[in-house]
Amino acid sequence: MGDIVDGIRAAADYSGQSYDVFNLGNSHPVTLSDLIGRLERQTGMKGEIRRHPLCPGEIATTWADISKARRLLGYSPTTSIDQGLEKFVEWYKASITTQRTNRS
Repeated sequence: MGDIVDGIRAAADYSGQSYDVFNLGNSHPVTLSDLIGRLERQTGMKGEIRRHPLCPGEIATTWADISKARRLLGYSPTTSIDQGLEKFVEWYKASITTQRTNRS
């Protein structure tokens, strides 16, 4: 299925504390600029970038600390950011095609 779905299923089956919170995702930081560049390569389109100062409370860098999910759920993602983006772009293009077909 996919790393996140596997993590969600593992969390749903978790028999520990009912209020435990688990981070699921990639444990390696990716900057927004890098993500945009990767999406541009996947789609073959150039993004229109407008830079603004960070809003109050907004953080400059984020990534998932998956150590707890790894330890308690056995969560161990194997999908790279590029593989995940490729799957996302394929899904998005297919959903756009389906929407266009349904409107006809």
